[in-house]
Amino acid sequence: MIRHSARSFVAFCFAAVVAVVSLVPTAALAELRFVRGQFTDRVERGQPVGDAAAARSSGRITYWFVIGNPGPATNITVVWRINGNVARRQSLDIGSTPRWRTWASHRAGRSAQVVVEILDAEGHQVHTETLAQ
Repeated sequence: MIRHSARSFVAFCFAAVVAVVSLVPTAALAELRFVRGQFTDRVERGQPVGDAAAARSSGRITYWFVIGNPGPATNITVVWRINGNVARRQSLDIGSTPRWRTWASHRAGRSAQVVVEILDAEGHQVHTETLAQ
């Protein structure tokens, strides 16, 4: 009788864990992971060409980055803040891969403070980076 009760208890616990896990959204189980990024003035063949100084002098600022997505394809939002104010929001598709390369661009003044914020599909911050003046 004790063995039967123990099996029933284990089966009940397993069913409870499965039920709780099924309530958690898939996106929460598979979080995006920022790998690396950099400011540049342009991207050629999927790679950044210039550096932050080139981006600053051109006035057309591109933020190139690599993001890991262990879950299903999703989208992210890149928020551009110029001198503290939201200047642009760009939505980008992100495939399911450990190293998805993508970029976003915005024209900003040469003396402007530029902050890029990457948000996941639920609006949670994945990464923030500031272009030094």
